[in-house]
Amino acid sequence: MTTDNANNPDKSDFATGFLVYALTAFIFFPLTRFLFDQTINQDQLLHSFLVLSIAGALLVYEKRVKLTPVWELGQWCRRLLITSYVLLIAVIMTGWTLLMIPSFSYAVASAAIFVFGERVKRFIAALVGAFTLFQGFVLALPILDWPLRGVAAQMSGSALKLLGREIEIRLYQLNEPALILLSNGKEFLVAPECNGFGVTVSSLLLALLLVIFRRISISGKISSFFLAGIIGLIGNMIRITIIVLLAPIVGEDRYMIMHEIVGTIVYYGTLTFIWWMILRLPTINEGTNPKTDLA
Repeated sequence: MTTDNANNPDKSDFATGFLVYALTAFIFFPLTRFLFDQTINQDQLLHSFLVLSIAGALLVYEKRVKLTPVWELGQWCRRLLITSYVLLIAVIMTGWTLLMIPSFSYAVASAAIFVFGERVKRFIAALVGAFTLFQGFVLALPILDWPLRGVAAQMSGSALKLLGREIEIRLYQLNEPALILLSNGKEFLVAPECNGFGVTVSSLLLALLLVIFRRISISGKISSFFLAGIIGLIGNMIRITIIVLLAPIVGEDRYMIMHEIVGTIVYYGTLTFIWWMILRLPTINEGTNPKTDLA
């Protein structure tokens, strides 16, 4: 069966695929549940996942990616699924649980190609590649929280010093450690949501999605990805700096409203800039077949 017969899928392919991927979903259910729980319980992860979902939908709309069900167990579909199970066996034999992440991603990619066909494999590769990175960040959040808080405090403190503010950074040990940024004697808590994890992760996920999807040079892909991470950190620095500067003006009554407005504008402004930056990069001719790869 070919993608041209999407309206008349092979019933044997459909039945076999349904059983195989139902079993695969059952095997990966504990990991799926873990990722779901962590994402729902952490606002920064939830926002990053929503950004990835919205960006994928925008690519489908802007690039006219046709997601027509084909239900075909093609070559790429089988290879990806076999790779997934090979990695799963490696996890069982070696105990290297981190291999569950690429194993799960290969299974998701295989299922997506089974449903939508090889014609959109570049789009699927981009989305699943970014999702793989997202899984890594779910595990890394507890590790990166404090280092990122320190970076956020140092960067925003340096910016405020350039603007003439007297800045001091202190670490207090109360019921739990607290990082405080003092600006002209006024205290600002650098809380977990201020560490820049959300905007930096969202920037990297968006960048990876776009650089995999677009036909740009390898150097362009690598430089754009790392530049997106730097832009995310700078965006968070700008957010904290603006909030500290506006706090004395708006007063305590309107502080939280100002905090959310500034945060939202800078967050989505940063992502919009990264989207614009990567989409304007020149494409290269890879000699791809338009019948099998729309991207």
